[in-house]
Amino acid sequence: MNRPPPNREALGAHRLFVQPANRLPPPKRQRLRRGLKHAAQVALYWSGVAAASRQIRSPVGSPTILLYHSVSDRRNALSTDPSNWFDRSGFESQMRFLSRHRSVITVDELAEAVANRRPISGNSVILTFDDGYLDNLTVVAPILAKYGLPAILYLCTGYVARGENQWSDRLYTALRNRTIDHVSLPGLPVVDLRDAQQRGFFNRSLGEHLIRNAGDRSDLLSEVERQLAPKNERRRLTLQWDEVRQLKSQFPQFELGIHTSDHVDLTAVEESCALEEISKSASEFKAELGYAPRHFSYPYGRRTESVTRRLGELGVVSAVGESGVVSIESSDPFALPRLLAPRSKALFRLWTSSAHPDTSLAFLGRA
Repeated sequence: MNRPPPNREALGAHRLFVQPANRLPPPKRQRLRRGLKHAAQVALYWSGVAAASRQIRSPVGSPTILLYHSVSDRRNALSTDPSNWFDRSGFESQMRFLSRHRSVITVDELAEAVANRRPISGNSVILTFDDGYLDNLTVVAPILAKYGLPAILYLCTGYVARGENQWSDRLYTALRNRTIDHVSLPGLPVVDLRDAQQRGFFNRSLGEHLIRNAGDRSDLLSEVERQLAPKNERRRLTLQWDEVRQLKSQFPQFELGIHTSDHVDLTAVEESCALEEISKSASEFKAELGYAPRHFSYPYGRRTESVTRRLGELGVVSAVGESGVVSIESSDPFALPRLLAPRSKALFRLWTSSAHPDTSLAFLGRA
């Protein structure tokens, strides 16, 4: 399909391709250090040293919040950004392990424990899912029901209303299915996507820009798709409201929360705009489901202290954010840290036990 190009003057309003230093791929030495740290974490876990240390440092417990996005078979993952995808069989294996060896609790139970500094089992785990992928209904919910596990799904309500795929999935699909290997956007010379280094630079730079400039997403993605002319029609990956209601009706242990309306980086906008984005999401949620949301997830794990302090005014009782481990003694219910679920079986066992990855920092420091 031939689409007219968007207004390039409007697209050029921002210089897109300034590579953030913290997004550069880690050098080989740093990757080696991370690998050694993970190996040391596993050794600390199996030796029992980490668990003993954690019990001394946090006797009232330190539960793990795990983050997932999409879960599906490999053949159904061709349109999903790999960083957001988790293999179905691996996920079920993890849920089977949790049902036998851990205490999976609800986000309400966690929020109450943190708010009241109430002791909780160190083996407690909270399962969270971001964005609102359709496979959360078709794949995740039946697996959770099979093992009797509760979880919470944080919805990007605007995406749900539009039945629109996440921008990162659109970008991944356009690059993966491209029929043209060259692309040029404002602030960047022609990029040869056959070159791995140029392709990686383009993907990271455009991705960071789209994170921080939500208003540019539609035009930029349409322009990328126009230039790359990807083959195959995109499949819908996102839940729609009727399917959300089906999820809530058929799987009541799957709680629902909000993740803003349009997946906006709240640190990239004024406080008033950030609060409006959250309030809009809450209003859309209530209009469709008939009750107000109680739980929130910060997009990209990014937050500001000013927004965090005002979440309670919007009726929210908990919020999950950047990477880290919950402390019952000191965590803020509106800034609960969580961990992206690891694919490694050994790390998964470590991170969901009382021997958290933060224990290794006491011994090893940061990689």
